[in-house]
Amino acid sequence: MAADFSIRDIITVDFLKNTALVGIDLTADDGSDFPDDLFEASINSAINTVESELGIIINHQDCVERQDAASDQRRAWWGMTLDQRPLKKIDEIKITYGNYPEVSVPLAWTNILSDASAQIALIPTSDTLGAFNFNNSIPLMIDPITNYSYYRYVPAYFKLAYQAGFNFRSGTASIPIGETELVVDLGETLIDTPNFTFVITDDGRDAVPAVATSAKAIATGIGKTSFKIKLNQAGVNGPVLLNWQVHTVPQSLIKTISQVAALLPLDIAGNLIAGAGIARQSISVDGLSQEIATTASATSSGFGATILSYQKQIKDTMEALKKKYSTVGFGTLA
Repeated sequence: MAADFSIRDIITVDFLKNTALVGIDLTADDGSDFPDDLFEASINSAINTVESELGIIINHQDCVERQDAASDQRRAWWGMTLDQRPLKKIDEIKITYGNYPEVSVPLAWTNILSDASAQIALIPTSDTLGAFNFNNSIPLMIDPITNYSYYRYVPAYFKLAYQAGFNFRSGTASIPIGETELVVDLGETLIDTPNFTFVITDDGRDAVPAVATSAKAIATGIGKTSFKIKLNQAGVNGPVLLNWQVHTVPQSLIKTISQVAALLPLDIAGNLIAGAGIARQSISVDGLSQEIATTASATSSGFGATILSYQKQIKDTMEALKKKYSTVGFGTLA
């Protein structure tokens, strides 16, 4: 299921200015504001940098890939680590032996061992595998063509279609008059701690819809595929109407991307305080003098301390995130 929005709808230019760049003078020498293109480019670059460093994708992506089969996997329930993570859902798994037609593996066999590191295993159920068989005593998938024998290695044996990236869902809700709760079915499984946003467009208190001033909504009863909207007051003259959004991008990841995106604007803003590499500036006219001292030096900008602080925070957070999304090795029997 495609996402309803993306990380760029969360980390916007305004969001960056109001968080990682709050309190910074973001104007050029002529007083003009830094162009939005600067911030947008910084955000896009930061997203790509963090994704590459962690080996993850943030926005929803429909993926198709091939996995080889090796005989050592037979005692590890065909454990596989997919290329894209985090893993949201397996849509289809097929196997093919040389030029023989593809055969679908029952999705009931699929077990997601870790959505963060995209690790799965195939554990058979009573569902059949078509022309192929499953030897439960090994376990090993084998085919009838070669008289139930197998090779040590079969290239591109598995073909997988799956969804990767974090959850990004949105929708509208109408809570009937006199009611304060409504269960929302997300239509997909949440892979991490959800973050909710509610915007009430009609509090059900006026004959004509108007933006509410007193009604508030929170999320309760949060499950893997659904949540409950709970209001602090019910509608009286009509249903309460609201827009909701939920995403599972960790707040630590959002913070890190914002800090990485802030480094370039901070560097430019620091240079503009008195000029690149200028730490002290004096002006004297007709006996009157003025001296300006900055925190800059010949090798650092005016916001060098902030940049160093952000770099340390980025490093610490990235180390923790790498542990979360790193691949855990599968154990195999000799």
